Amino acid sequence: MKKVILVLLIFAVVAGSTFAFDILSFPPPVQGGSFMIDAGLGMRNLGLSGHKMSIPPLFLQAEYALPVGVPISVGLGISYAQWKWSYWGFGYTVNYITPQVRANWHWGLDVPWLDLYTGLSFGWDIVNVKWKGGRNYGSSRASSGLYWAFQVGSHFYFTENIGAVVETGYPFWIKAGIALKFGGSGGGGGSSGGSNTMYVDADTLNIRSGPSADHGVVAVAPRNASVQVLDRSGQWWRIRYDGVEGYVNSSFLRSRR
Repeated sequence: MKKVILVLLIFAVVAGSTFAFDILSFPPPVQGGSFMIDAGLGMRNLGLSGHKMSIPPLFLQAEYALPVGVPISVGLGISYAQWKWSYWGFGYTVNYITPQVRANWHWGLDVPWLDLYTGLSFGWDIVNVKWKGGRNYGSSRASSGLYWAFQVGSHFYFTENIGAVVETGYPFWIKAGIALKFGGSGGGGGSSGGSNTMYVDADTLNIRSGPSADHGVVAVAPRNASVQVLDRSGQWWRIRYDGVEGYVNSSFLRSRR
């Protein structure tokens, strides 16, 4: 797990040095008010030699991006796995259920498809052991208990609402699955409202010739600069700043100076 975390941290450093970065803003795919759901499979090492996995480790988690001035999301998660052991007609089934509460900080890399996050989770490992025949012949070497852990992960969005998630942490040393995203108010937590005037919520904001980060930069606006919004369609809005028209990612705009 340490190697996986190290790789993700190296990726974060390289990405942060390559792309525009604002630590106090959500990345382009996520906005204040976004609701994210992840589900998939994981890998978990329990140290239970001789046991056979009967149900693969599954996870489901849901988080809400807080509509405040910092890129934080909070939510709940649950994971489940089942192992079995048997010998000469004796045996047991071990069920692992792990509910948790989660909080993540989303790093404001100016990459339209990437949401890199780190955070903390707290929960309870519920271990249920069911012996064959209803009799307990010994210990399963597993017990319930409270835990807390770090996690590092990324969402990779193929469309505005659908993508993939990869995360390392607890209880799975690695997990991956589908990522769904709904809603979001834009402006790094501020309301998009109905006003045509918005303010830059980044140290510098690249204004591009088209609605993606692949287009060239036609102007640069500093923090708190006012821009006139001409079109709010999708994630990339068409704006006018200092006589120049172009496109900016709406995650880096807010309604108040």
